[in-house]
Amino acid sequence: MSDKIAEHELKDWFNYLKNPDKIDHSLEINKISEPLIIDLHFYNLEQSVEIITKTINFAQKQQIRNLQIITGIGKNDYGDFGTLYTEIPRIIEARKKQYNIANFSRNVNNPGILNIKLKK
Repeated sequence: MSDKIAEHELKDWFNYLKNPDKIDHSLEINKISEPLIIDLHFYNLEQSVEIITKTINFAQKQQIRNLQIITGIGKNDYGDFGTLYTEIPRIIEARKKQYNIANFSRNVNNPGILNIKLKK
């Protein structure tokens, strides 16, 4: 790795120092990386549904198409699965149209994660 600064970077820096108010913001990229991940651990069902709704609305505005929702498996001492694990997929299926979801499925490697693809 060289300690020398590239000519074009030096030129950009000096131009900025001369006119700091004339920054071309059109070149800035503020895109959020995909998939957008929501971790619902420690939330109850009502809170989780509200978070999912708000996140999906946000994702659509930001043109994010891929989401992952972490519900966890939540197995208890009796071997039952947790509420979020069982109920969140049912709620998503029921609201598929409202949420504008193309498809969703459990993650193959971790069944406590739902992969969601939003329509364009």
